[in-house]
Amino acid sequence: MKRAVCTRYECRKLLFAQRGIWLIAAAVCVQILICLTARFHAYNYTFDTNAYRIYAERFAGPYRAETAAEIAEELAEQINNANTPLPDSLTADEYAEFSANISLAQSKIAVLQEISAHYSTLEHTGGDMCYDLELCDLIARFSVNWSSLLCIAVLTVLILLGDRGCGMEQILFPTKAGKRRIQAAKLLTAAVLSAVVTALCLALQWGIFGVRWQLGKWDIPVQSLTGFFGCALQITVGQAILLASFMQIMAAVSAAMLTALCAKLLKKEIPAITAAVMLIGIGAAISGQIPQTAPFLLWRSLSGMSALSGASARDVIVSLLFMVLRLTFILGAVTNESMLRW
Repeated sequence: MKRAVCTRYECRKLLFAQRGIWLIAAAVCVQILICLTARFHAYNYTFDTNAYRIYAERFAGPYRAETAAEIAEELAEQINNANTPLPDSLTADEYAEFSANISLAQSKIAVLQEISAHYSTLEHTGGDMCYDLELCDLIARFSVNWSSLLCIAVLTVLILLGDRGCGMEQILFPTKAGKRRIQAAKLLTAAVLSAVVTALCLALQWGIFGVRWQLGKWDIPVQSLTGFFGCALQITVGQAILLASFMQIMAAVSAAMLTALCAKLLKKEIPAITAAVMLIGIGAAISGQIPQTAPFLLWRSLSGMSALSGASARDVIVSLLFMVLRLTFILGAVTNESMLRW
């Protein structure tokens, strides 16, 4: 009961006395602005996304050898059209029409090559052919939610070092029991707010992009998406989004606790935030250079759905287990009685 009262007090103090509510509002506004102004990037300037959509819908469904042959036949036809020799004695209008047909055939070749490559991966993965350009672009470019991460880092430092900055420590920490209880309340507040802020930003991201773009079907196997043929999880696209969001929220809580540990050790706002960002950056570099370490690092969980592109159930379990162990270690370190000398 006393811990709940302390937690509510710490939450109100952070949100209103320390103006944390304005920081959260700023993060939400940034998230909305990013989602409203983001533009879909085609593979290149000559890639016809409308043609890709038409072909993807035409060949939609589970892998069939007949469909694969039809795609190959269509590709061969367009290559033949693109290699048509220039006839002699063309008028200006006829030449313009001929050039337009060649350009159209070349554009369709680029699209059909992507369609063919995507379709060939479905033979052994059990996925469905689907239109997924916008969704894959979203996964690639907006996996890490930087607005919520920066907000969480600053909020965590505020709640842990704010009392020290204004000289309130001696009033709030009159006894060892009081120190322990208040420290636990601070950490719980940081964990809850980090989860709420991340969930809110993710909901805004998926909601706005879902309205703006045709993200495709969410009830088909996740292996249907380009780049996800290596995913060993037997789940749908929608289930993968929910799982990735849960992992991202858990990782955000871990990032908040990591920032809390940095604040505990460094006792300064800017150095604590800088150290936390550096640790996450180091994790990103290591997971990029040594993919085998990815399940053990916080970064892969922070990277959202892209973390599942080649994941197995073991990778997900190991990643979640290490996040729980990391949380347990950090909570023990921050609330350790011998370290409560702020």
